[in-house]
Amino acid sequence: MTEKITVDKNKNVANIPFHSLSPVIDSEKHKSYCDALEWALTNRKEKDIKNVALTGTYGSGKSSILKTFQETRKNKFEFLNISLATFKEEKKNDDDKYAHLRSEVINSDKLSKNDQLRLIELSILQQIFYHEESDNIPDSRFKKVKSLKPQKVKETTWLIFCVIFTVYIFFNFHSLRILMNFPEPKAWFGNILQGLLAIGVLIFCFLLLQRIIEFAQKLTISKLNFQNIEIQVAEKVDKSILNNHLDEILYFFGETKYNVVIIEDLDRFQQTEIFTKLREINLLINNSKAINREVVFVYAVRDEMFTDDDRVKFFDFIIPVIPVINFSNSNVQLANAVKNLGYQISSDLINQIAYYIDDMRLLYNIVNEFHVYYQIHTSEFLDKLFAIIVYKNKHPKDFVLLAKGKGLLFQILTKNKKEWLESKLKEIDQKLLAYKNEIEKIITIFPQTLDQLKSIYLLEYINNFQDFSAFKIENKKIPLSEMRKDDNFEKLIKLNNVEYYYQANYTQSKKISFQEIEDKVDDFESYEQKKKLIQKKSSDELENLRGKIKELEKDKISVRGKKIKYLINQKEILLESKSKQEQLISMFLREGYIAEDYLDYISYFYPGSISEKDFRFLSNVRNEDQTEFDYHLDNLSNLINEIGVYEFQKSVILNYDLVDHLIENDDFTEKKKTDIYPYS
Repeated sequence: MTEKITVDKNKNVANIPFHSLSPVIDSEKHKSYCDALEWALTNRKEKDIKNVALTGTYGSGKSSILKTFQETRKNKFEFLNISLATFKEEKKNDDDKYAHLRSEVINSDKLSKNDQLRLIELSILQQIFYHEESDNIPDSRFKKVKSLKPQKVKETTWLIFCVIFTVYIFFNFHSLRILMNFPEPKAWFGNILQGLLAIGVLIFCFLLLQRIIEFAQKLTISKLNFQNIEIQVAEKVDKSILNNHLDEILYFFGETKYNVVIIEDLDRFQQTEIFTKLREINLLINNSKAINREVVFVYAVRDEMFTDDDRVKFFDFIIPVIPVINFSNSNVQLANAVKNLGYQISSDLINQIAYYIDDMRLLYNIVNEFHVYYQIHTSEFLDKLFAIIVYKNKHPKDFVLLAKGKGLLFQILTKNKKEWLESKLKEIDQKLLAYKNEIEKIITIFPQTLDQLKSIYLLEYINNFQDFSAFKIENKKIPLSEMRKDDNFEKLIKLNNVEYYYQANYTQSKKISFQEIEDKVDDFESYEQKKKLIQKKSSDELENLRGKIKELEKDKISVRGKKIKYLINQKEILLESKSKQEQLISMFLREGYIAEDYLDYISYFYPGSISEKDFRFLSNVRNEDQTEFDYHLDNLSNLINEIGVYEFQKSVILNYDLVDHLIENDDFTEKKKTDIYPYS
């Protein structure tokens, strides 16, 4: 059994060594990369560096380097982050001016390259403007929903009230004076009061006109219909979204202080056109007289995104990133991560799955999920639990299908084995049927003895002779009673011309072969066949046949109990290993890390017909792991019903409580017949 190291479930949750999947800040580890990046940004003007690429394989740590750089150089540069990591989720939001475009793309079966490019541009544009406060870019046509504070609502309400009240007083001053019974003011006071009111009204009209003009500036007129007095705000974008809003982008950078734009996850769509477009925008930004600073775009891209020639065309400075993990060193990283959680996974398993793990985030997530699953299941078979978690992370869709009884792994585990089992059982059943038929023939055969059998054939001879009295063989007169002797009978059946005596001493011959006699007696079964059956009945052949039947019945039990691991290793089932997924499945099944009991590790156990202690014993039996003989079992009858007949052939089934229960009860006859219980 895999060794289990006890994990304290009651320790402080904050101290559990889970691993965050977010980029990690590590100034010492990433110093070389940060220094190179800082050199490029510091010398951007002198060296004319506008586009910088941080290149590396997927999961090589590019995001961690950029996060570390931003954290350690936040006082030197102003960073603007753009990431396409949430691109797919953003597509679901239709509450914007390009909702029609998103809807078309989502509803289409196949995303066109052109539409995908437009959506990427839209996402970039949104992230640029949603990053900044609206107050910092007041003249932008892109407006975000604002949350009005209660104090602001009160102030606005009072202002509107005061304006309305002022206008009312301005036009109804004389009537109000009479109504309120105020004395008539002197002429100069009335003039001053009316003048102040007029000034207030003019200020209100000025502010209102200013807001109308600001709103009008943000309208793009695409249709004028003077007959119907119709104005339509332009919504349909027939060209590049970024190109269509260059003025907005230039305005944004003119109003803000960002000088480093970090762009991540842009390479996931294999769209090199977007890099060309961003390079053009970067050039326009840096050539704009309204923007009096150099702005550098820093891209995190995979190595395979560009060919060698394209890379140097797109970027002015390239920083290669050495992967922190690959299949050659992931075993060490994985072993340390598991050990930090307090578990001991077999080194063989870790070394074998290392080939399939080349991403640190994937590695950390495997360890995190393993710890969570263990806390719920407390499985004693850590290797099996760990293997199923690895498969869950590598092929999550197939893992979900596995729980539904579908998918590639389920098919190999069940369908392939079922086909083999059916074929093997059919072969055994055919042998059983043949043996049983032979026993039936032996038991029911007539005559019962060889003498009786010979008499039948001799009588058939006599029926073909007239006035028969005796046979003449080798010039000797042999009466019928002597013909049943083996020598005499064997000589007779070899003759094709038989001589016989009639009327006492007269002889005559007749041309007749034993073949003809056989056909007249039984044209389906020969004399020799009948002879062998009678000999078998008188010998131990019946017992031998019954023994063979018993062995075949045991074979059927044994065949039903064959594990997928055994079948694969014995090449009874051949697995394809063309894809990485098939290779991983083949390895897990061949080594027994994933087996027929996979459901025990991906679902809850609810005590019912058997207790949790019984379930652990059952798991040990199925995994051929020895439990102590004196291990106490609770619900023995229910447990025995759960155990397959073939599993009673395993030595790991031996348990004092179980054996006693079987001896004391008359039930479970079939399970008592197995070889492991000689008392049956």
